Amino acid sequence: SWDEVLNPGGEPQIESATPQLLRFIADNWDILRTVSVYARDDPDIEPPIHQGRIDLRVVTGPGYDPDWEGVSTSVTVDIEDNDMAGISLSTDETSVTEGGPASVYSLSLLSRPTSDVTMN
Repeated sequence: SWDEVLNPGGEPQIESATPQLLRFIADNWDILRTVSVYARDDPDIEPPIHQGRIDLRVVTGPGYDPDWEGVSTSVTVDIEDNDMAGISLSTDETSVTEGGPASVYSLSLLSRPTSDVTMN
């Protein structure tokens, strides 16, 4: 009897694929396994669809089938970005009275810029 372990890993924006290890033994080598993949939510503006990769490699050691040593493959993952350049306002309307106190509002950027952003 032999068993092999497939270890998914790779792209830093891809959340750990689950399960982290897939174990195959002589009795279940041909049964399909389901792997879940998630993309980390970062604050960076990236192309609307960009790609990541999950590398799969066989983990070997004592007692493992030597024919599987060094066997690997990869899966390309399309990642849909959810960040865009924009401004978030606490309100889109305010009012003041002539000679009265100031009205205030708050704002922030919707995503992390790659250089300084100045508004006027």
